[in-house]
Amino acid sequence: VEIGPDGTLTAMARGCVDEEGLAFVPLLRKDRPEGDALVGALGRLHVHGKSPDWSALLPEAPTSPDTDRIDLPTYPFQRERYWLDAPFVSRASDGPDSALYAVDWTEVPLPSEDTESARAEVAVLGRTHPDLAALSASVAQGAPAPGVVVLPWPQDSDGQPTQPATHEPATVHAALAEVLAVVQQWLAEERLSGSTLVVLTSGAVAVPSDEVLCPVAASAWGLLRSAQSENPGRFVLIDTDRPRDLTEAGAEAATETASPVLRAVRAGEPQLALRAGTAHAPRLVRHTPGAPRED
Repeated sequence: VEIGPDGTLTAMARGCVDEEGLAFVPLLRKDRPEGDALVGALGRLHVHGKSPDWSALLPEAPTSPDTDRIDLPTYPFQRERYWLDAPFVSRASDGPDSALYAVDWTEVPLPSEDTESARAEVAVLGRTHPDLAALSASVAQGAPAPGVVVLPWPQDSDGQPTQPATHEPATVHAALAEVLAVVQQWLAEERLSGSTLVVLTSGAVAVPSDEVLCPVAASAWGLLRSAQSENPGRFVLIDTDRPRDLTEAGAEAATETASPVLRAVRAGEPQLALRAGTAHAPRLVRHTPGAPRED
């Protein structure tokens, strides 16, 4: 035991003695508080079987025969693990490609047509009401706020669905400005805060074996997806391969008939693509890269 300001002599003593099983313990270290260093030194002495005179160190401790004493173990620690470790699996084929994901359109079921929830108040902009301002004015005059507001997009000046004759950047930018104005007006209208705006497009997304046919509608989807993330539950995007669904939406709403579009609204998905009467929803899946091109 070295009684001094540091462990210099202890290190030198270890190098001078060949005998094994000896303990060299300094009581103080210059880089540690004195109390911590002393307690640590006593602990090291104890695990080597050299217990100090506890009556001298702790004169106030009870010494009667009835005092309970606990024998401390002479090993430094005991460790038992109870966690189930999952085996590490590594495959030679794992590489950067294994971290790639892509969006896949997965088939999802639609609600049945004969449920009572199909008979909801539905307004179709361009059919039941000329525009959002007219709908808001109707609600302000006492009409019930519809639970679902359908906006076929894009529309012509008469509120009918249309496909732009040109896909020039200026046309896309102008259409996006109109969509943004509708979104801002929709979110600012407190009378319709409990309603859902369903934007109905055609050719906006590419389900497998499809291709994007309408850049204007596709750009609107990009903007509206951002609006969805910031305002959950206020927007639903539906893309259909039957453009006449757009023109029939008003008649369907007027007769409270559950068309595929309205059934899709009740499916609870924020984004859907209707293809041949079947609904598809976007899902994130692991991407499998194709074979590299040889040209």
